[in-house]
Amino acid sequence: TLFRSGFCGTGNGFADMMLGFYSGWGGFVPSALSPTTQAGNPQTHLYHYFAPYAEDDWKLTSKLSMNIGLRWDYRAATSEAQNHLFWRDTKNAQGGLCYADPKLTTNGVAPGVGIDGSSPILRYCGSVPFPGPKDPFAPRLGFNYRMNDKTVVRFGYGIFYTSYEGREIDDSADIFPYSVRLSLNPSTQNGVDTTKLGNDLLPSYTTLGPFPESTLSFIAVIESEDPLNPYVQSWTLSVERELARNTTLEVNYVGTKGTHLLNRHDIAQQLDIPAASLSLCQQQDANGVYFNAFGDPATGAQAVAPCSVASRLPYPNFNGFYIDSDFHGYSIYHAGDVKFEHRAGDLAITSVFTWAKSMDNKSATAGAGASATGFEGYMDNSRPKLDYGRSDFNVPFRFVSSYVYQLPVGRGKRFAAGINRAADEAIGGWQLTGIATFQQGFPYQVGAPDIQGITGTGGMRANRTSGCNIHDNTYAGNLAKFFWLNMNCFTGPAFGTYGTMGRNPFNQPGINNWDMGLGKAFGLGEKAKFVFKMDLFNTFNHHQYSGDVGGLLVAGSGGNQPVSAGVGNANAGLLYGASSSRIIQFGGKIQF
Repeated sequence: TLFRSGFCGTGNGFADMMLGFYSGWGGFVPSALSPTTQAGNPQTHLYHYFAPYAEDDWKLTSKLSMNIGLRWDYRAATSEAQNHLFWRDTKNAQGGLCYADPKLTTNGVAPGVGIDGSSPILRYCGSVPFPGPKDPFAPRLGFNYRMNDKTVVRFGYGIFYTSYEGREIDDSADIFPYSVRLSLNPSTQNGVDTTKLGNDLLPSYTTLGPFPESTLSFIAVIESEDPLNPYVQSWTLSVERELARNTTLEVNYVGTKGTHLLNRHDIAQQLDIPAASLSLCQQQDANGVYFNAFGDPATGAQAVAPCSVASRLPYPNFNGFYIDSDFHGYSIYHAGDVKFEHRAGDLAITSVFTWAKSMDNKSATAGAGASATGFEGYMDNSRPKLDYGRSDFNVPFRFVSSYVYQLPVGRGKRFAAGINRAADEAIGGWQLTGIATFQQGFPYQVGAPDIQGITGTGGMRANRTSGCNIHDNTYAGNLAKFFWLNMNCFTGPAFGTYGTMGRNPFNQPGINNWDMGLGKAFGLGEKAKFVFKMDLFNTFNHHQYSGDVGGLLVAGSGGNQPVSAGVGNANAGLLYGASSSRIIQFGGKIQF
């Protein structure tokens, strides 16, 4: 329960809580078949997994060896011990659910009545959508070829199947008659005092009866109607060469391709307004009301099809959110890197330069990341291909070098080799360490408002003005140096339309960071020593304007967003956060 100061109550949040004034309530309430001896609605999910494999290593010649393997990853579709599962009925054009418990057929719950008052809403479809696929064969192949004493070529390819999060089905029984999700606010109920909490606000669902269509206002994380097995194909090719003693150079290529990746999207998002009707739906009255889309209580005007939301619902029975977990995500990743490594008595250094490009239509199941549209999934859930673009974690260029250097000063070293033991304790034996990182920034996009929620998207993108310099901030005057984006280059889409910008077209500021350390071990007799270390993080005090390392890049239309700029917000495009400045740390320990 939420209590908020000034919301239909006393004006004080604590007083509102004591008196029962509330601003919102949400949760699951007991239903006809809910357990009576324990709280909640426990489910027992049954998983069956069987994965035999075979592999062998062959040494074909003195220079060539090969590895071959085959794995069979069988995963049965998840079931529930008491058949308390629902999933989407793809054969119901109005929007309906399949159920796994045949008892619902005879106890008066099914088939229920849809929003039209006559069509069925439930159908018995068996205990699971369908058994797990029988063909998840995962071959593996690799070889090593030694061209000569200094050069080796390696290759590998494999298919790797994976499971998916149990979170994606844990609400499968949180539906009438096992449980009911409710979301209330002070205007939800009619005929009673809705400004204060009370028993009359929570309707009873403890009596078995026809399935109520109203419980379908929010459906999420239930059994998928098409539970496929996600898998990744991965391949590598590398050449390693010894340049000199203790010094190697390695060139690698890595590729991966994801198929049937688990995604979420809102299948109940309203369809687009037809292009031929846009001008009709965009008409406003003198008060700025889109009367053809939402009606106008002041004049009595009624919303008309196809402008109204209700007329554009793909499944009328799903009149809120239906967050479907499907397996049609895909990704592709290519990377090349060059690795230099040298290990000698006084110096060990490893340096890697990487070029990479990762593309996908969604970078996380629930929408987390730079291009997040929230739990709803895609900008336009009926056209998920519009979200195919650079992955939220894509980094085009990255260089990292780490080193450990024993300074050549002290007894037996290049400098001051003849000093006495007391002087050597002071200036000899020091070690310099460090990691230097240079990286291009993570991708992001420019957000924009969905005017009055007419499209129902969870993450609208802006339009970009062609030919406009996005980093020309002369308009900002003295504040120009704090702006990363010229927001004059972006506009919000018109009412009823989507932004034309692709997903993740721009890069955040990158990383130029040096972490360094200086340390030495001081002898404390024959069996102990004191190890002193001074560490410097961000040694040269560079500003790291990147949400990934703690800074907030820009402010979006919905508040502070580390990775999304927003049209129409005064702070959009402004750099107002950075990672930590230089940190100096001293440490010591005694070793026995």
